[in-house]
Amino acid sequence: LLTLSSENNLLLHSKLDDVDINRNRTASISYDDYIKDGDHFFSTKRTIIISEKSKIDIRLNIKQFEFNKELSVAFPVPKNYKKK
Repeated sequence: LLTLSSENNLLLHSKLDDVDINRNRTASISYDDYIKDGDHFFSTKRTIIISEKSKIDIRLNIKQFEFNKELSVAFPVPKNYKKK
């Protein structure tokens, strides 16, 4: 189940339910505080609630993000591996 804003169709909330009714697992994700970066809107505040037998609450506050930037990731080869 997805909920979109009426103004600009931004995702506000999503709810996921397990197809196995006996497991009773659900996930609820809320998206808030959108910031526009170029052509993209990005939610900088997200709340994730996952429940089955117990409940987990996760709150994300994203301070920095970038789109369409080239990334460079260093990957040193460990000494016990051989290059071919």
